[in-house]
Amino acid sequence: MLRKFFKDTGGNFGMITAILMVPLIAAAGMGVDYSTAMMKKDELQNAADSAVLYAASSTETDETKLKDIVKKTFLANAPKNFETSLNVDSVTIDSSGTISLNASADLPLALMRIMGQQSARVSVLAQSMRGSGDDVEIALVLDNTGSMSGQKLTDLKTAATEMVKTFENDSRSRDKVKFSVVPFSVYVNVGTQYRASTWLRDSQDQTIQTCYDQAKQTGWTNCRTETYQAYPYNVNCRQVTKTGYNDGAPYQYQEWVCDPGQLTTYSYQACDPVYSGTEKICYNNTYTWYGCVGSRNPGYDTKDGYPSQTWPGIYNTECGVPLLPLTNNYSSIYSKITSMTANYETYIQAGIMWGWNTLSQEAPFTEGAPYDSDVRKYMIVMTDGENTRSANWGLHNDYNTAAADAAMLETCENAKARKINVFTIGVGIANTATGEKLGKCASDGSMAYSLNDSAALREIFKKIGKEIMKPRLSM
Repeated sequence: MLRKFFKDTGGNFGMITAILMVPLIAAAGMGVDYSTAMMKKDELQNAADSAVLYAASSTETDETKLKDIVKKTFLANAPKNFETSLNVDSVTIDSSGTISLNASADLPLALMRIMGQQSARVSVLAQSMRGSGDDVEIALVLDNTGSMSGQKLTDLKTAATEMVKTFENDSRSRDKVKFSVVPFSVYVNVGTQYRASTWLRDSQDQTIQTCYDQAKQTGWTNCRTETYQAYPYNVNCRQVTKTGYNDGAPYQYQEWVCDPGQLTTYSYQACDPVYSGTEKICYNNTYTWYGCVGSRNPGYDTKDGYPSQTWPGIYNTECGVPLLPLTNNYSSIYSKITSMTANYETYIQAGIMWGWNTLSQEAPFTEGAPYDSDVRKYMIVMTDGENTRSANWGLHNDYNTAAADAAMLETCENAKARKINVFTIGVGIANTATGEKLGKCASDGSMAYSLNDSAALREIFKKIGKEIMKPRLSM
């Protein structure tokens, strides 16, 4: 009987199950409660992040009030099931403007109570720097073409100036942000101070004498009287108002117009010239460089760097005020914006290329930080018209607008590949090929703005400035 009892295996499964039930329930309870705790901790972290971001965006400068904002915002957004254990352990603001929040809470457990554990302690830390807290470079690429004359240019100057002031007035951003200003029309003026730079050619003022030999006239022969009839245009002369166009924008001007008189017969003495030998005729061609530059050779005209592939100076041509390289000298920035004038035709790619050049660490300008640094780079491109010119390396005297649009977009794509964030603003060009390509120039759809009226520029520039300055979590 004893031998049979010990050999009998009936009921073993039930016994083993009973023995293992306690640790199995504990393991399951631990998994469920841990998963719940992690979910609730994420909610607590989100509330902490929101609190420091909200405070960092505030205009409040009093530290005590700022800390109160953090605490109240956190408690208002925190999950409700932490009951009375939720605690703000500390709120600090250091000398760099970084706001830190430490908080903790006891999360009530469910299944683990069977094992005697009533709650789990969770802690979170959130940090955000007031202002952007980052080093930032911003290129303002601004349309100065003829169609910007009048109120448009006034609105642009106001909008750009106000945006720059928001950075200057923020003590956390003032010294961390640099601006370049790139006015553009058919060309960009880089400034005659770069005349001797190795990345330029055809930039030295010069006078070239050209001479040739021609037959020397020594007298006249076969003289006779000849007549002709004509209508003299000297009757009823007056000034009339006519319409001209500057970059597609109409303008009025006065012109003298005369009516023809009666048909009149005129006579004159005509003789045939007599030549003997030759004589040297010389004349001078004067070439003056005012700072305007054209496009580099194809393959390099939409890229930065490669300074050995030189930019051509454009002789005897003016194209507006010179650009301003990256600087945090706010007086210089405001002065440059104020000095902008509207004239000439439109080639947007030139402005984008030189805006990018100012953000680059490679020649022609070297003020930009390396691309692999922590500096955030932005380009804001504003224009009010379609491309009216295209490149004819290095001149911009062709009229292939499709080629101009393609070059503009290619330059933008190359710049974005270098991690340059591009905002675009088009005024009155929504339903044009240029407007469509300009929208694609932006880094994403939310960074492309299309306006009907330049009066909206102030609000758009303000919005872009806030986006760039937006506080970011430090961890």
